[in-house]
Amino acid sequence: VNMRGPSLLLLCLVTVAAGQNNCTSSEECRDVGHSRLDCVTVDGTPLNATDQLCNFGDVISVNCSVDGDAVPCCEGDRNFTTTALCRFCYQLPDTDVNCSESTTCDSYAPRATFLADCTPKENVGCLGPRTFQKNQPCRWTSGYQWSTSFLLSLTLGGFGADRFYLGHIATGIAKILTFGGFGIWTVVDVILTATGFLHPVDGSLLLNT
Repeated sequence: VNMRGPSLLLLCLVTVAAGQNNCTSSEECRDVGHSRLDCVTVDGTPLNATDQLCNFGDVISVNCSVDGDAVPCCEGDRNFTTTALCRFCYQLPDTDVNCSESTTCDSYAPRATFLADCTPKENVGCLGPRTFQKNQPCRWTSGYQWSTSFLLSLTLGGFGADRFYLGHIATGIAKILTFGGFGIWTVVDVILTATGFLHPVDGSLLLNT
């Protein structure tokens, strides 16, 4: 009697059952981040819907279930009721969101901002799409140090070292050729560097160290 077919079938069933039993996790289902939950309000409206029947700032009840594809296993009940504030994700304060950064905006431009891609933090529940854009202040640095810039301006400013350091190559060369603007340009640059008006050519912030 050929038992190979049934034996292989039994082996597959045992393997699948063992894999299911080995699904262990120390993460509580209630602690799963909101991006891995499917939640609806008490009237059945999905939490990520844009039309919600609640008053801004009210505490609302939501029924959530853990996304089986994102979280195969977790500790506790996979379906539970929790609370959330009636506010759209784009209305969250900056402390509750993670936003992308820009390395191309000019930090010294008036009202320097850029349009960032933002998502709420995992433990924050909110209404509407969890991915949105928001104006953020332009505050980035490429590593230029104010102290280094000032020291170069003070000691080697006549040779354009301060401007070369900050990426102002053309004016650095002009400064060398004019012997630091016959000394006047050197003094002016020391003042500009000390007061923060001479900054990197790429628009990044100087580090105050």
